[in-house]
Amino acid sequence: MLKLLLSVICFLCLTSGVLITTSTAATTVTLDANNLSIWPQPQIIKNYENKPSLEFTRICFNVSSFISSDWNNLAECERNFLSNALNRLSTRYQFIGPSNSSSCVKFSLKKETSSCKISLLNSSEKYEMWLNGNYSTIKAENVFGTLRAIQTLAQIIDQAYSIVKNAKSQVIISSIYIQDYPFYNYRGLMLDTARHFIAVDSLKRHIDSMEEVKMNAFHLHITDDESFPINMTKYSPSTYKFNGGPLTFEILRDLNEYCADRGIQFIPEIDTPSHSQSWSTYYPSIMYPSCTNHLDMGKQETYQVVANVYQFLFKLLGSWTQTIPRIKFTNQFLHAGFDEIDGNCYSNDATLKKYQTFVLNNILQNGSLIASGDSTDKILPIVWADDLITDYQLGNTSALPRDTILQIWRNDATLTETLKYYYKTIVSISEPWYIDAPCSRTFEKIYQYKPPAHPSVIGGSTCMWTSSGDTDNDLEEYVWPRAAAVAERLWTNPCNPITFWNASFPYNTQKLSRKTILTNRIVKTGTAAQTYACSSTTNPTFSSNCTSGVTFTVPAQPSLDSVTPQQSTVNPSTSTPTATSSVSPKSSTKTPVGKSQSMNTGSSTTRLSQANSVKISLILFVVILAIASWYTTH
Repeated sequence: MLKLLLSVICFLCLTSGVLITTSTAATTVTLDANNLSIWPQPQIIKNYENKPSLEFTRICFNVSSFISSDWNNLAECERNFLSNALNRLSTRYQFIGPSNSSSCVKFSLKKETSSCKISLLNSSEKYEMWLNGNYSTIKAENVFGTLRAIQTLAQIIDQAYSIVKNAKSQVIISSIYIQDYPFYNYRGLMLDTARHFIAVDSLKRHIDSMEEVKMNAFHLHITDDESFPINMTKYSPSTYKFNGGPLTFEILRDLNEYCADRGIQFIPEIDTPSHSQSWSTYYPSIMYPSCTNHLDMGKQETYQVVANVYQFLFKLLGSWTQTIPRIKFTNQFLHAGFDEIDGNCYSNDATLKKYQTFVLNNILQNGSLIASGDSTDKILPIVWADDLITDYQLGNTSALPRDTILQIWRNDATLTETLKYYYKTIVSISEPWYIDAPCSRTFEKIYQYKPPAHPSVIGGSTCMWTSSGDTDNDLEEYVWPRAAAVAERLWTNPCNPITFWNASFPYNTQKLSRKTILTNRIVKTGTAAQTYACSSTTNPTFSSNCTSGVTFTVPAQPSLDSVTPQQSTVNPSTSTPTATSSVSPKSSTKTPVGKSQSMNTGSSTTRLSQANSVKISLILFVVILAIASWYTTH
């Protein structure tokens, strides 16, 4: 009887051990080049062989994860810039690294140039990144490229962390190589704070969302007919009458620094000579009598008032509160407006040409000296050029200096005419890149528009014009995530983007579309983001002339001279072999993003746990039988 009872107990131990182990065994999800959700999509992302995979738990997103000798080789301004970025992104995504920093995989940081002053238009944001379990490498041409690599790494960690946190799964990252760079240098967002004043906190949330999608130009339309929201009295009370607005010198300087810390150029716009009715509250004498929203370009007083306003802006762009070394831009920008000029509001074309020449030359000749005292630094003017080119034929004239950057919004015909003059040009075609109409200009329609391939096109900007009835929350939902469609168009410029926004990847407990994952990440910046119910339910039609790609071989990872590669702690039997999912270095085409790798269910890990459980239970069973036999014989 005792034998039978002990046998039953042993059988229950055996079966329960298997069942418990089976139900609690953690699944393993393998992330690789085929199922990583990164926005904007990198130009090249490949799996590569002969390197161990990387356990997610070994990634430390902080300064200590970089090899100290590489980090110390950076200029102090670069260390400040990158350490702030690491802290900021770590807080945004709530990353919790390993408690023992010695287990962190080390990052080698290779940078070709070192400088505290970088040009938006002439510098490269290119980077390369090798991720593997021995050590990882980030290679960039300058600190902006390094920042973009860190932003990409943050999105990879976010995807892994979402799975670990919500699906309770282990995450292994295969050996991955990324080569990335923007197709266009200028990738902008314009917000109108004149018709509806946008709170500074909301402006900063937009800027954080821009950083998330690698946009780099924040254009703030400050003045218009409705308001002149700048308070200039503290700057020079005896000269300026503009004293009614909430935007002080200190607030605007803070916005400029907030942008610069994120690799974004701050571009303030004072719109003249039209859209200027708000000036009449302070200087009624400089308004054109028959056109209340135009400055009188025939009066000398007008020129003096305008010059004073620009002097305020020059000083603003050259002022910094922090005394620690920081990254600054060699070239800065001021937007001078010149939109929708009514030809009936001045005596003749010579009047407009005289005023325009005065404003643009004042920016070009005096701006840099007042801002920084360095004549090698330039402040470049940007203008809305549709009227100037098509209505007034000012292209290639002294009224439109060659260093002026033209922004075109009206239509493709105007853009085509403008490009004949070979000025640097920003594309902002209103249909569909004006995003104040969420239902008529859907995410898909915005993504479909492609700027022309022309050497004068330096990039583009999406524009959010406001109205008095908007709230800050409304505006954030109007802008995001639709502005991110422009961001990826300008960074990646994919040939056929249907697969880009529709592809589904593992995130949290399920597979989500890239657009949904993007929206989740934007919300983590604190920005209100929404995919409107009126968004298109059908995909637009694209031409089928996409090329299959060119032959690409993953380059060798730069070697470490002074650091011994760390051994991977990944159990070879629990990680998915890269050969089953990787792209061979000899592959001649880039893996289509839409063909996502399915989530690894961790069946091999579960089977291994079951096998171990069976062995332990059998040993226990034999031991108990031996005890039972001893009792029955004694």
